[in-house]
Amino acid sequence: MTSARQKMLAGELYDAQDSELVAGRRRARSLCARINALDSEDAQRRESCCASWSAPVATRCTRNCGGGRSTASR
Repeated sequence: MTSARQKMLAGELYDAQDSELVAGRRRARSLCARINALDSEDAQRRESCCASWSAPVATRCTRNCGGGRSTASR
């Protein structure tokens, strides 16, 4: 049987309350909170936190700051 995650990734109808998906959202919220709590100048800790995601992440991320200008973090 196809998992809810596989269905979601395939663009099919899926159960958003599936336990695997719920756990993934909780983990994502927790990691986002940890990243957002870091000092913006602490690139080493930010990269370490990003590396803990199960999927590969970019080593160079872009974020929008005041005035809508893009800045890059390494």
